[in-house]
Amino acid sequence: MSKLEPYRRADQPLPAQYEAWQVFGAGMENVGRDGKPVTLPLREPAGNEILVRVDVLGLCLSDMKIIKQGGQHARLRGRDLANDPTVLGHECACTVVKAGARWKDRFRPGQRYIVQADIYIDGVSFAFGYMIPGGLAEYAYADERVLDGDEGCYLLPVDPATGYSQSALAEPWACVEMSYSLDDRLSLKAGGKTLIVADSPAEVDLQGMSPGEIAHTPPSADRLPEGPFDDIVIVRPTPETVTAAGGKLAKNGNLWLLGEPAADGPATLDVGAIHYENKRVFGGGNTLAEALGQHPKVFSELYINMVHAGEVSGSLDAVMERLADFTESELETRNKIVSAMAYPAIMIVVGVAVVIVLLTFVIPRFTMMFEEMDQQLPAITLLLVGISNFLKFYWWVLLGGAILLGVLYRRYNATPEGRLQVDTFKLRIPLVSDFLRKREIAKFARTMGTLLANGVPILKTLEIVEAVMSNKVLAQQIVNVRENIREGEKVSDRLGEGGVFPPMVVNMVAIGEETGSLEQTLDRIARAYEGDTERAMRSLTTMIEPLLILLMGGVVGFIVIAMILPIFMLSTSLR
Repeated sequence: MSKLEPYRRADQPLPAQYEAWQVFGAGMENVGRDGKPVTLPLREPAGNEILVRVDVLGLCLSDMKIIKQGGQHARLRGRDLANDPTVLGHECACTVVKAGARWKDRFRPGQRYIVQADIYIDGVSFAFGYMIPGGLAEYAYADERVLDGDEGCYLLPVDPATGYSQSALAEPWACVEMSYSLDDRLSLKAGGKTLIVADSPAEVDLQGMSPGEIAHTPPSADRLPEGPFDDIVIVRPTPETVTAAGGKLAKNGNLWLLGEPAADGPATLDVGAIHYENKRVFGGGNTLAEALGQHPKVFSELYINMVHAGEVSGSLDAVMERLADFTESELETRNKIVSAMAYPAIMIVVGVAVVIVLLTFVIPRFTMMFEEMDQQLPAITLLLVGISNFLKFYWWVLLGGAILLGVLYRRYNATPEGRLQVDTFKLRIPLVSDFLRKREIAKFARTMGTLLANGVPILKTLEIVEAVMSNKVLAQQIVNVRENIREGEKVSDRLGEGGVFPPMVVNMVAIGEETGSLEQTLDRIARAYEGDTERAMRSLTTMIEPLLILLMGGVVGFIVIAMILPIFMLSTSLR
């Protein structure tokens, strides 16, 4: 017989005592006594009780909230825990070990259950692990509140084949399912009881809704009327009225906050009631765009303004989809650039490392050999030995100079004038300039088209596009276009000035403006130039690779010739 079988049958002799983590007040120091569970006598179940063995228990944030608040927790209703302690734990899987007289015909040893913790008696909550001592103990007692409440028995049977830990996960998983399956009520409850907190009830337009009883109180009232209310509408809320209203909501009730707050400050709401009693708060707080704006290092202006446009137009779902497409396109292009430049970068690193090793370790050994032979060295060899000695003994000068130049470059590039000159120079570098220009034009068209398609105003769009551009030469042209649009001109009127943007792009933008399809035209430009960028990148890497091979070959060839030439001269003189 399996050792687990007697445990499953639950027919073994019961101990005289059991241990329980009773809670005597707020704080971890009041859980148990001296950091240990409390030992309690294991009595026979009363006639209206059953005795269950706790098999598995899960703890969650609700239990942490009881530890933090103690008897002030809303579900404990001011209970004096010092004299009437409770036991935490509602995510409980248990087995019946004994039943009182009233329940002997219904419950037998070995039956397994999970606890549906949200227990109601005559509409009043007596949650398991709150008012009813829970499962953070070896054994627990369940009376008629658990076994015959408003919705019948709150013990749910478990298939004997189900694992013990698996069954204990049923309650938290049910919470997750409930959270994602509940449909929020988005209007006042028909026939329900509504409280309006405003200077006048006329400030609230019911728009064809038909609540039942409507009560009214001004915001200046010392206290709100007694509830509970299915809906509470507060016009120009204050932290005090919101806090007071939270306690007046009925189960499944909604709190509506309208207008700008009359005063700032934190309001206190029972988050547990939102979860367990399906209470909801609508209005108040920041918009999604405002919330994103508080994290500028994570969300760019483009994101924030597109989300704002989506919220205002009621098309946030479509905007988020476009944002996802935009991000995927940007990431794909960036990854292609990184992949294409990986091989040349590796070649450069390996080549430089080989040259350094040759100059600092190999050449000095040849130099010692040449000195012992006391032979006149050719100029090319003397040059190489000089470079080797300088690198060996004065490497810190090169390193310091490189760091200094890097710092000076960064400081110069950080100034508006310096950045503009550096970016101008980049657009004149052979091979590289074509790739950089096409990349910037693709970014300009993609960003501007995406913003305009989502309803962002043209001036704000150009402001964001300017910030997105990596090259300040093109960004400055966008600034000029924006300033001229303020004076009533079109985008295409100034876009082609200075030859920064190609005539084809300028003409396509002009056609898009004339036909009212600028967003679609910009999308076509973006797709075309993204393809051109990829081709230019491939061409650039294709040309860089042989140039690097020639450069590395030339350096290594110089070193080899400089080393071999004295040896040839020595062999000639010996003949």
